Amino acid sequence: MVSPQVLGELHNAVLRGKVAVEGAEMRRMTVELQPFSQGATDLELITLAWAIRTETVFQWWDCVILAAAIRAGCRYLLSEDYQHDRTVRGTTILNPFMAGPEAVVTEH
Repeated sequence: MVSPQVLGELHNAVLRGKVAVEGAEMRRMTVELQPFSQGATDLELITLAWAIRTETVFQWWDCVILAAAIRAGCRYLLSEDYQHDRTVRGTTILNPFMAGPEAVVTEH
């Protein structure tokens, strides 16, 4: 699952020149990721993100991404921006630079 927030951040990085990808390629990648992007950033998601922010004190946009993963029923959220191996509302955060795919299968 790919949060619409993540796609937005990726587009922002491309548009600001932080990621060397042509605009047409970014749009093509977005279309390919569309089947994996669930839901929208709606009031229900924002409400959940606020609750997560209160519980975790994570940065706001990280809470929005985490809320999207929780709402989609994801068991894991892969990101280097959170506390590795912390579980929030049933979703475990894994830093992909600290735990490879084999760790997910064997340890979690």
